[in-house]
This record gives sequence, structure tokens and C-alpha cells, in this order.
Amino acid sequence: MRLVLEDERGQAAALAVFLIFLFALLFSGMVDLYRMQETRNWAYRAAESAALAGAAAGRDFDSFVSGRMRIDPGLALTAAEETLQAALAWRGETDAAYDIRVLEYGGTIADFPPVARSDLWGTSTEWTSNEPAVGVYLEVPVSTMFLGLGNGPVRVHAFAAAGCCGVLGK
Repeated sequence: MRLVLEDERGQAAALAVFLIFLFALLFSGMVDLYRMQETRNWAYRAAESAALAGAAAGRDFDSFVSGRMRIDPGLALTAAEETLQAALAWRGETDAAYDIRVLEYGGTIADFPPVARSDLWGTSTEWTSNEPAVGVYLEVPVSTMFLGLGNGPVRVHAFAAAGCCGVLGK
């Protein structure tokens, strides 16, 4: 009986080391997923606030006399970009990329947003609006502990649009 106990010595230590390694991998994966989701939520809010600011500042009520609302592309683009840059500066994001488009009277823009999964539905890379609108696409890098191992940061994509009557979609 004593011989069996001596042969099994050290197995608990090996199992403990393996379990600690496994838990560390699981924990780092969970932290990475949390950071990516938190960044994605922030990016949607930042894109949405920029789109709303652009749509609000760009409304051209003088053109409504002709019976059709219009968004002034210059004013809308400037307001959306200033709002987005303020949000990026507040968060300290220096490596983010963005693209802002304005539909002066409504319409369709192909290949925008450039990544289908950037909107909440993840179905298309074509943006269509039946009213004047501002669309904001934002791409933000997320440093990860485990999921980006060897590939650099993971990039999170977000898209939001706002028309002259309110939010059209994210």
C-alpha cells in the first residue's frame, strides 16, 4: 500500500499547474471579450452622437419651402466630425479610423459601411435612406491579452445613421 502512494506523489501538483494555466486562459479570453464588447458599445454611441449632431446641424429649413427637406453637406459633415473627434479625444483613441457620409436628399451609398458587421444587423454594406441623413462609420482597435495573440489588436466596427427626423438605424 505504501508503494502505491509514493508512485502517485506529484500528480496533484501537475494537475494544479494545468488547471491554473487553463483558468488563466479562460480568464484572459473573458477579459478580451468584455473589452471588445465595451469598446463596441462605446463606438456605437460615439457614431450615433456624431450622426445626430451632423443631422441636427445640417438641416436646411430654407430648402423646405420647396417642399423637400435637405441637409447641407458641409455643415453636417463638420458637426459630425467635430463631435466624433471630441469623443475619440475624450477616450484617448489615437488609432481609430472613421468615414462620414451625407445623403443630401436621401438615396443609397454602395460599399458604406465598408464592413457588413458594423451595423447591428450585419447584413449589408449598402446604406439607404429615404430622407436626408448622415452616416458615421467608426473602426476602433482593441488591445487584447489572448484573442489577438500574434495578430495585433482586434478592430471593432460600428455604424450609425441619423436623418433629419431622428435616428434611422445603427
